[in-house]
Amino acid sequence: MSKVQVMGILNLTPDSFFDGGKYNSVKNALDHVEALINNGADIIDIGGESTRPLARPVDLNEEINRVIPVLTEVRKTFPKIKLSLDTTKSELMEIAINEGVDIINDISGLMWDENAVRVVSKADIPVIIMHSPWKPLEMQNTFFYPNGVVSGIISFFNKRIIELTKQNIKRENIIIDPGIGFGKSIEDNFEIISKLDYLKIFNLPILLGASNKSYIFNTINSKDIKKRIEGNAITEFLAIKNGVNILRVHDVASTVRTIELSKNFFKNPSL
Repeated sequence: MSKVQVMGILNLTPDSFFDGGKYNSVKNALDHVEALINNGADIIDIGGESTRPLARPVDLNEEINRVIPVLTEVRKTFPKIKLSLDTTKSELMEIAINEGVDIINDISGLMWDENAVRVVSKADIPVIIMHSPWKPLEMQNTFFYPNGVVSGIISFFNKRIIELTKQNIKRENIIIDPGIGFGKSIEDNFEIISKLDYLKIFNLPILLGASNKSYIFNTINSKDIKKRIEGNAITEFLAIKNGVNILRVHDVASTVRTIELSKNFFKNPSL
């Protein structure tokens, strides 16, 4: 993957940290997807369960009811756009794959549901595996990486990729995500972004989901959404410099502009 792809976020949740409740109707969701596509999104990532710190688990049926009606209409209305499903539940994965989802995005790395690996393997589609050492209710309670956070992430992916390929997940279908904000301190997040190129040792696509996260507003001591713009742009620029392949973002238009500007710094037309 040479071109940096932009993954636009569609949250179908009432409690997501940034835009919870805004797109819970089919019409609002379709309008938002249309805007994301018009602004340059290559992929739409649809999720029905918030994974912000302290978020409580969502019942399977509730998550299905949030996601599937919207996903079905998005697939019908925008047949050419790549769709990603953000979930850890194998039953929802299976339904969504039958509805035309192209990518599974699992924050647990297919670890929290024993049937998830089987479903993804059978479908033979790309899967995003994220480094998330703890579940949302406890993930920000402690940060313990005895050899450093980047070393811990590399060790995790080393083991997880081997395990998944042994279970018939094709290596070329794996995308890795270091999990900004998931069991990491503010300092850990900055270190991951500055050393993102360390993950290139796996020779797999790298996704970064850092859009509007708390390390930005905690650093500038402001929760004003409008004051996160510079943090997003700087993060994206450094991620591009360090070899990111997919940027998962809320503001697609701004990210597309950052990618365009980055071409001139790195003289790399393939961006």
